Amino acid sequence: KANLVALGLDRLLGAIAAIDAKGKLHIFQQHISVGSFDLKLDFNEDAQPSLAIANGGSAIFVSDGHEIVLTDTSGKVKKRQPVHYFIGRMVCSPDGKRLVTSDPETGVIRVYTGDELQPTHQRHALDLLQDAAQLQLIADLPPFNAAPGALAIDDKGNIAFNISGVVCATT
Repeated sequence: KANLVALGLDRLLGAIAAIDAKGKLHIFQQHISVGSFDLKLDFNEDAQPSLAIANGGSAIFVSDGHEIVLTDTSGKVKKRQPVHYFIGRMVCSPDGKRLVTSDPETGVIRVYTGDELQPTHQRHALDLLQDAAQLQLIADLPPFNAAPGALAIDDKGNIAFNISGVVCATT
């Protein structure tokens, strides 16, 4: 019996991807098991497991907080990308062409290409918040050490996140 620590759903074709506490990726196509795959991730007590799946299951992104692994729905690892920071949140665009991560220690949001996991953009969440057009008056900006919470990206590269109760949408 597997202790699942992260789950991703492909709403287009019904694929389900899950990571267990031992770092194995379990893939299901609706109710049929495709298989279990050891991604050799390090899920220690400090790990922040994350999983994101693109529509149609074209890409599955898995992280232990220190490395990003790109795999397909057959469990084949296409790319491994170690990172120099701790990954707090991780999401992909619906088409799988972009991956976004947040760093809870510095508040930096980073964007990667979905196919090669190459970094393309990075900014502090507070800088993005300050540059965004305010639709509602913000009494006080979040504290400098605040970490981004929820994170989302669409196929056009529009990013939304929240930080200390303030929601920001930007490109």
